[in-house]
Amino acid sequence: MSLSRNLKEKKFNLLKEKRIRLAKNSFWEFCKLLHKDFYLESRQYLKDYCNVLENLYKRQLKNPDDNNEPYTRACISFPPRHGKSRTLILFCCWCFGQNIANSVLYLSYSDDSAVDFSRYVRDEISRKRETPEQILFNDIFSNINIKKGDASVQKWSLEGRHFSYKASGIGGGITGKGATIIIIDDPIKNSYEAFNKTRKAEIMNWIKGTVLSRAEGTPLEIINMTRWASDDPIGVFTSGLDGKSFYIYKRNAQDEAGNMLCEDVLSKKRFGFLQRNADPSIFNANYFNKLIDENALMYPQFKRFSKLERRKYEKTLNATDTADKGTDYFSSPVGKVFEGDIYIFDWLFTQEDTNTTPQKYVDLLVNNKVNLARIESNAGGNIFKNWVSEKINDNYPDFRIDIETFPQTKNKEARIRDMAYWIINHVYFPDDFHETHPLIWKELTEFLRVGKNDHDDAPDSLTILAEMVKENDYNPFDGL
Repeated sequence: MSLSRNLKEKKFNLLKEKRIRLAKNSFWEFCKLLHKDFYLESRQYLKDYCNVLENLYKRQLKNPDDNNEPYTRACISFPPRHGKSRTLILFCCWCFGQNIANSVLYLSYSDDSAVDFSRYVRDEISRKRETPEQILFNDIFSNINIKKGDASVQKWSLEGRHFSYKASGIGGGITGKGATIIIIDDPIKNSYEAFNKTRKAEIMNWIKGTVLSRAEGTPLEIINMTRWASDDPIGVFTSGLDGKSFYIYKRNAQDEAGNMLCEDVLSKKRFGFLQRNADPSIFNANYFNKLIDENALMYPQFKRFSKLERRKYEKTLNATDTADKGTDYFSSPVGKVFEGDIYIFDWLFTQEDTNTTPQKYVDLLVNNKVNLARIESNAGGNIFKNWVSEKINDNYPDFRIDIETFPQTKNKEARIRDMAYWIINHVYFPDDFHETHPLIWKELTEFLRVGKNDHDDAPDSLTILAEMVKENDYNPFDGL
């Protein structure tokens, strides 16, 4: 028996009211209701993404590294055309529905991109019905409307509010009231900017110096972008002191078994075509979250250790590259040797002049009880060695140490490159080294195999230390 028209309408309205109630409290249901063609139950990655954003907003996403305090920061990264920005547009709308007092600061690589995003948010809130069965934002949140006469797409307000939304390109003016939600969406425009260290530094300086000061209380902070390089915004923030305060949500276009993230968004056939015809580094960044500088880096990764771990170290060694030119660093790592591996315990890295460096170097040797120190004799190394030996003899007569100098006749770049693989596999850094020695860590982790590097002092001195151990150019039991 078929239902009458009135019963069908009643059933439809009951179902509609139920879905509206769900959409008010569930961001995933909100997206499904407004854009059912894209937000499908079969797209689990989108459902997970929506749930992450909702729990982030509700302060229900707990951080195990911070006593289960709620996360307020998130980094989002998955392939192009899979709904990253589209979902954030709807998220802004849903957040206004949760609390009309919310204010959004949205930033992208250009003013045009930021304005487009802003227009999409406005259009979603003010969309008019095209068919009787269509469900709109105002059906769910009937009290939310764009303020009449607020024509600017770049900065606008909701009815009853002085400020609700501000959009800007990177580097633009964002003075004014603070925001409860800060979204940084694709701050790096393309691969050209991703390869440009100066541009990336400019972006980071602007974010840290201008954007973060616009926070209202404890805002939600979301960075949504293609992962390009170790020094892109996600890389900088997550590798710093506050790195563990960011929740990471990332997905690759294809898993290790060859399954696509979403076959109907990006098919395996299309994926294969792109892979065969795109620049490999750009393709891997877009579809595998693989940084473009991973293959270009001299040291893609380092082994780490805790100084609290107990080992019977065989010897404590030191290698020194004295400053050749005025802008160079005096670089002098100290490593303890255990079963053929080096564990870095200290490192003197300075541009100070020769008046203060010798005493600091002596302190480095004495405090770490170094057994053998090797100093490159080029650029005054022999003179420096004599100064240091005299200071040790005068002030620490009971301290036993062998200090040697040697002439460096081999090509520096070739030496660093030849020892890189051994260093990656046999040199360990303290787990807090990036915090205690940030300049050294930056120089080592950003040092390129090919291309111009600003400095090579840290890699050069580390190479000398590694050569001492790899070539067994010391007696590990002598002097113990």
